[in-house]
Amino acid sequence: MCSSSVPVILALGVSAIIDCAARTPTPPPLLARPIQPTAVVVIPFDKAAETMLSHPTPGYPAKARARHLSGTGVYELQVEETGEVSSVTVISSTGYPILDSAAIKTLKQWRFRPHTTLVRVKVPITFSMPGKSSESKEKT
Repeated sequence: MCSSSVPVILALGVSAIIDCAARTPTPPPLLARPIQPTAVVVIPFDKAAETMLSHPTPGYPAKARARHLSGTGVYELQVEETGEVSSVTVISSTGYPILDSAAIKTLKQWRFRPHTTLVRVKVPITFSMPGKSSESKEKT
């Protein structure tokens, strides 16, 4: 244990008092640097379309189709510098976990052109059946 000051004998026989605080190791440079805020750009789907390389359409789950489930959801994609989607967040649910899961699974497969700024893209997706309204009577 370190006391408030410790006498130390140096190589030339000169003694000095070194304070405990002076002997405490400094953190590595990366930990010592303040965290810089990251620029985040949230753009709507129509603006992001020009940078898309691959954007498959979500399949309509058979169980949802059989139950005539429909709805519109809005999802936010986190796009990495490589152009890959690292995560998908549900901003507004379709109201059905089975439809949201189908959307998320497909959106994670989307690819964009590589870029230098971290980007979030908001994407609306509608699951609807011909002749049905966008709202279904049965909720899960």
